[in-house]
Amino acid sequence: EGYNVPPIDVTRIELRRFLYQWEQGRSDTELIYAINDYFDLGLPTPPPWQADGFDAPVGTEEERRGTKLWPGTWFDATGFATYYTAVGAAYHTGADLNNNSPKWDSDRSAPVYSIARGEVIFAERIYNSTWGNVIVIRHAPLPDGRIVYSRYAHVEDMRVKKGDKVERGQHIANVGNAFGMLAYHLHFDIAKTDILETKPGHWPGLNRAEVIKHYVDPKEFIAAHRPRDTQGTGGAE
Repeated sequence: EGYNVPPIDVTRIELRRFLYQWEQGRSDTELIYAINDYFDLGLPTPPPWQADGFDAPVGTEEERRGTKLWPGTWFDATGFATYYTAVGAAYHTGADLNNNSPKWDSDRSAPVYSIARGEVIFAERIYNSTWGNVIVIRHAPLPDGRIVYSRYAHVEDMRVKKGDKVERGQHIANVGNAFGMLAYHLHFDIAKTDILETKPGHWPGLNRAEVIKHYVDPKEFIAAHRPRDTQGTGGAE
């Protein structure tokens, strides 16, 4: 209030970012500072953001609030941008999360949780593929204004639909096996571009450059953006 903000050429994507923040309940002051940060308007430095943070999509509540990634006895069977051949030769866009302790397929029908606050933009079965049921969430902006998207695939018992607002730790589905086409596990990835906005089944295959262009290492990203109430200190283990 009281700032003389110069005219700004706001693109459609930039406008959508700030509108989304307003819809999520940010105050007018917070929005002023978000616009200030993005366009470098030279306003006074705001107080630290109260970021919601990101958790793992699997594990008990206690495990997800801890610092170990991946939580408990969960593990990634592939690895980000790693070459593998489980469903055809490709470089993986994220993680294949499994849990075989205390017995094989302990991950079967295990709860899947939203990693952070956001809005569901896709929650459907993708036919003629091994995706099965897929959920995509567009997350509330990071303190620097960036927006990321999380994708949860092969799931069963979807508990959300397109347009639903979700919170960090909300139960959105259960681990599935793509209607019997795969072993039980959670395909999980985080996109740093809006590729999943229009292509929820995006899969770069053998184009590793496309993986790097559109996705981030989910383990590293979550470790770097933990909630303020995370137990202990540290990140990925």
